Amino acid sequence: MSGAAETTYYTNDRVTVTNARFMVDGETHAISGITSVKLEVKKPNRILPAALIIFELLALTSGKNLATLSIWHWAIILLPGLIWMCFQRTHYTVTLASASGEHRALKSKVKPFVSEVVEAINQAIVRRA
Repeated sequence: MSGAAETTYYTNDRVTVTNARFMVDGETHAISGITSVKLEVKKPNRILPAALIIFELLALTSGKNLATLSIWHWAIILLPGLIWMCFQRTHYTVTLASASGEHRALKSKVKPFVSEVVEAINQAIVRRA
């Protein structure tokens, strides 16, 4: 695009998308080299925390009178598994495809942010032609 002004489709403190470049965390990708972009979703594996909670419940109930257990017994036994499960988050990734393969360019826990970046890159790809 010789002589043409660069149009910005999205910008913030971490990402800038123009009709010529996609810049993220100090890394620059040429829009002309990007063939497609997609948003990937990676959900956390909650099998281990769930197994821990089940194991803790089984250990708690084996051979004990449940009526004699206080709320503190329940909290202390179940808390590690519940905390582990609550702190797991879904990760969203901007994946760029080019002639050389796929590249994960941006990862975040905030879906609207990643969606906006993907949409801006799509606009830049469409309008470069």
